[in-house]
Amino acid sequence: MIIIKLMGGLGNQMFQYALGRHLSIRHNTLLKLDLSFLLDRSRKPDFTYRNYDLDIFPVSPVFANYFES
Repeated sequence: MIIIKLMGGLGNQMFQYALGRHLSIRHNTLLKLDLSFLLDRSRKPDFTYRNYDLDIFPVSPVFANYFES
């Protein structure tokens, strides 16, 4: 199983997803997306919080649960 921890804006998320998808196809295994970094809203000075933005594309993601991340 390949787990990609998404962080950053749309461009970074697209790159991270593409890398994870490539690795999962190459190794014939499942790809899961870890959203824990994007969902963390704890206070951080001078930090730009980002949302999960890949839902604008026709992908069918499988999300990692708390114990897998």
